Amino acid sequence: MPFASYAAATPFLPVINKLGTETLSRMVESIRLYREIPDARLIVSGGIVRQKDGPIANLMAEFTTTMGVPRQDIIVEGRSTTTSENLLEVKKLSAPRLSLSSHHPAIFDARLPWPASWG
Repeated sequence: MPFASYAAATPFLPVINKLGTETLSRMVESIRLYREIPDARLIVSGGIVRQKDGPIANLMAEFTTTMGVPRQDIIVEGRSTTTSENLLEVKKLSAPRLSLSSHHPAIFDARLPWPASWG
């Protein structure tokens, strides 16, 4: 269940304050699904968008562990910087079966046929 978004540059704030509302809503839904699907793992995806920040995926992983997901069940993809790159990098990391937590405009913006591109 991949996630992506833009983080705020505020190192002194808790992680929940560093993620956008769209990212948080996707993450909450993905954590809910993680808890319902046996043997599930989460993939958080998002690279460096601003030079002074680390990969956004690291913040998402931190939030996910804060919400009780064991670190060993989280895969971090921190290279991608666009929705298209997120999807392509996650495809490399994922098993044949994948649940995606995103929103329709993100998939449309990626300009990829979905799910046919996973072929």
